[in-house]
Amino acid sequence: MNSGSYQIPEHGAWTLCMNITPTSIEYQLADARLLAVDGHQHLPVNAPTPQALLEAIVECWRHIHRRYPQHSINLALGVHGQVDPITGVSQTMPQARWKTPIEIKYLLEERLGVQVRVDNDCVMLALAEKWQHQGTQQDFCVINVDYGIGSSFVINDHIYRGSLYGSGQIGHTIVNPDGNACDCGRYGCLETVASLSALKKQARMWLKNAA
Repeated sequence: MNSGSYQIPEHGAWTLCMNITPTSIEYQLADARLLAVDGHQHLPVNAPTPQALLEAIVECWRHIHRRYPQHSINLALGVHGQVDPITGVSQTMPQARWKTPIEIKYLLEERLGVQVRVDNDCVMLALAEKWQHQGTQQDFCVINVDYGIGSSFVINDHIYRGSLYGSGQIGHTIVNPDGNACDCGRYGCLETVASLSALKKQARMWLKNAA
């Protein structure tokens, strides 16, 4: 199976797929054919440091590996923010408490001794759409609205990454220069207006004023 970015063998190791943010980890185990094994899991985490986040990832992997010790289980991580998919470095994670890059791929491979793939979470969403609907659309965009806002573009059947792998970071497009402060350090980013966290904040304010 060829995604245009990764090639997945039909036989071999299983993969533990994770969606990583500073406050939660969602994970799903998949066999070598990318068919789901067991159910989808959501784990709230409190990660004040990169080390704490990495430790939470390691514990999730070890929990799964204890259940299936007969299988080799690699990791595929979709990470919030700007990611270098070649080196597996998380360059920026805007809503994290830290502002320094994390060498996620290297550190986890050293700890666990398995292959680790790291990419932006929206890129992973686009790859999933591409695999599930093969041959239907060669050009499309995936937009993910969560506590932040991100996107990924597929152009001519391939992921478009742009300069420094930042093509999909639409959440930090400034839409109101006089707007609210954003976690990235600027003001009036799209995330401060239309993300789920921004909408929840606005709803709480409206309810408070209406009381």
